[in-house]
Amino acid sequence: MSQLSAVDLFRQAMAASRAGDKSKTRLCLLEAVRIDPNSETTWQWLAGVAETPLEATHSWEKVLQLNPNNEKAKAGIRPVRLQAGIDAAKAKDVPTAKRLLRAVVAGEPKNEHGWLWLASVSDTPVEAKAHLERVLYLNPQSKAARKGIEYYETKIAKQAAASAASESAHPKPIEVEAEQNDGDTLLDSAMPPPRRLPGEPSKALVVDGSRTYRKLIGMTLALEGFTLVEAEDADEAIDRIRDDGVPDFIVLDSGIAGLDAFEFCRLLRQHPDTESVPVVLLNGAYGQVEKSRSKNAGMTAVLNKPIHPETLLDAARQFCRVAAL
Repeated sequence: MSQLSAVDLFRQAMAASRAGDKSKTRLCLLEAVRIDPNSETTWQWLAGVAETPLEATHSWEKVLQLNPNNEKAKAGIRPVRLQAGIDAAKAKDVPTAKRLLRAVVAGEPKNEHGWLWLASVSDTPVEAKAHLERVLYLNPQSKAARKGIEYYETKIAKQAAASAASESAHPKPIEVEAEQNDGDTLLDSAMPPPRRLPGEPSKALVVDGSRTYRKLIGMTLALEGFTLVEAEDADEAIDRIRDDGVPDFIVLDSGIAGLDAFEFCRLLRQHPDTESVPVVLLNGAYGQVEKSRSKNAGMTAVLNKPIHPETLLDAARQFCRVAAL
């Protein structure tokens, strides 16, 4: 079989399919994509004869990598990716489950089951509770979400009590006032804005669904000496914080997919390592409702889009937390 071309193998797969031999069809297609991994049609057929939801998901992902506009792949991947994520969660394969389920809720923010299962593989009780609150928002009748929230609230309370017993009290938050151009609004700061030390390297985490916009913000902040860490959404940002360490400054787009910007900021404020990190929200429309939500979530500042580079740099200079030498 290995001496045949990818085209010959595809033809054999079609013949086997017409004969009802699914096993041979799959084997021929697997060998065909090994020889020619850029065949959109072959990956599409392979998705249809996959043995597991995970295998089908992989095939549909390959189709979408080759052609992001393939509508059949967009529709086909949704149910199998969710099932593959559930299967991985049940099998305790947490990394695979998280990857798949995060992709589910990023593409389908109203997928109740995706959020519910994502909560089951969350890294922290606070993160799990936030996912279950999203389930309850989508379906106020969800008994599983209510029960899970009660469980995690108890766990969070126990952790908070243990932390309070072992750590000194945090400094009282101060009120920060500053002027911004074009309606930009600064909110209460969670910590005093310390003086930045000359030459001190700082790390900025930029969370935005647009890779281009992340790069533009990164180029702007580089003028102030920041190194850039990127994330497409809140779930990826949590991974970056865990893997790369707590950043000195976070720029957060209000339109990120999945866990929204306000919920993500509340998560940050509930964790001792990130509760004081400055978070600047980039928002397209900023009225009284958005102002209230931003302040309640613990945003340090809100800047209107389109963002002016100097305005962003001013916020970084004022709020950036830098470790002492």
